[in-house]
Amino acid sequence: MGRRDEESIALLYRGLHNAMRQCGIFSGAVAQVPAPTLIREFIWLYAPQEGLFYPTITVGERVRSGMPVGELRDFFGTVVETFSAPADTRVLFLTTSLAVKADGILMGLGVE
Repeated sequence: MGRRDEESIALLYRGLHNAMRQCGIFSGAVAQVPAPTLIREFIWLYAPQEGLFYPTITVGERVRSGMPVGELRDFFGTVVETFSAPADTRVLFLTTSLAVKADGILMGLGVE
């Protein structure tokens, strides 16, 4: 479902209107935006078994190699797996579901 916070919605709204100005659909000047960040490598973290995933980081956050990024608990609350960043990365996305299947994706990380 993607991010639904006000800041993300406003960013998408401004981007859409800016693209429409660029195409001549809307009048007005096209706003200048910062250059995009180049991601050199994508890293996906997966659940080794079914359970409940509790991230300890947020989307957009920069994390250092070895930093805790979340834990998987069984349905009784016992921690069965802890996850650490495998490299210095930026958090690109997190699963939006608390419950995850075995081999379900937990998060995407990007190496800049």
